[in-house]
Amino acid sequence: MSNESRILYQDKIYIQPKSGIFVNDWLYVEKVFIIENVLSINWHHCSHFEKCHNHYKLTIFVNNLDTGIKKTLTKKDWYPEANPTKFRLSEQLQNSNLELSIFIDDNLAYKNIFPL
Repeated sequence: MSNESRILYQDKIYIQPKSGIFVNDWLYVEKVFIIENVLSINWHHCSHFEKCHNHYKLTIFVNNLDTGIKKTLTKKDWYPEANPTKFRLSEQLQNSNLELSIFIDDNLAYKNIFPL
């Protein structure tokens, strides 16, 4: 970070030198991969299942960078039952350069481009 940025954002950024600030209790994306036109998402599950089960909104956006075709999947009152969670890509998204965004409760949890 530049000195100017550091001064500008000094009251918004906190650096914790000790470990333990991230307690690793909640749902997040661990790994995403596409093999044979199947999107697989590995999740870090909540440490307390009862706090998380059917508690999230999942939204997945897939953009075919070659054709401009966009697809969206939304699930409400959701929690991943399987790990990994798998989705077969539609024919319009297969064998193309793809941009993938995953949102949990409308917060960006993952974004990447998958080249051919």
